[in-house]
Amino acid sequence: MSAEVFLPLNPVEILNLYRQNVLPGVIKRRYVEKLDLSDVLKPIRPYFKAVDSEDDKYVALARLMTFSSCKGFGVDDVAAAYLFHAGRNLGKEMYWKGLVKTIDDLFRAFLKYKVGLVDIVKESEDVVVIDVYECILCSGLPVINKPVCYFEAGVLSAIFEKLVGANTVKEEKCWCLGDLKCRFKVEFF
Repeated sequence: MSAEVFLPLNPVEILNLYRQNVLPGVIKRRYVEKLDLSDVLKPIRPYFKAVDSEDDKYVALARLMTFSSCKGFGVDDVAAAYLFHAGRNLGKEMYWKGLVKTIDDLFRAFLKYKVGLVDIVKESEDVVVIDVYECILCSGLPVINKPVCYFEAGVLSAIFEKLVGANTVKEEKCWCLGDLKCRFKVEFF
């Protein structure tokens, strides 16, 4: 991130900087076949780092717990299913405990638990499209040509199942696909 950019601590202002492509700044991207330990320890989360200087440690712990369950830090089908299921469990808990009662609560819930900055891109009866900036699992990771945010997809799947009904969630954009945000498409059936 460029030193000239003033970083406001208001998360809504930060979200606007992402929408305007000011953040995260110019990032040199690496391409790898699979992630290694040094990759998961280097998050790029300017907002969360500004409000909590220990954010890197928090993210490192979350990533180590998550990716250590993945075969060789690659994301195989079994690991993806495990992460998705774990995310669904958290999403149900967030709903049952009243943290998320409406789609508008997603921003505050993801912010509170430092999962990322949520931006609702599209909302209709059959589909919701959500961008997540500074995603806890992938922001700053190298490109491996496949998405890795199955946990977040599971969280969204469970929350939207409780709010709207049966759905499928697909991660369409991810840092690990070469993007600077995650994009999830939730389709209802």
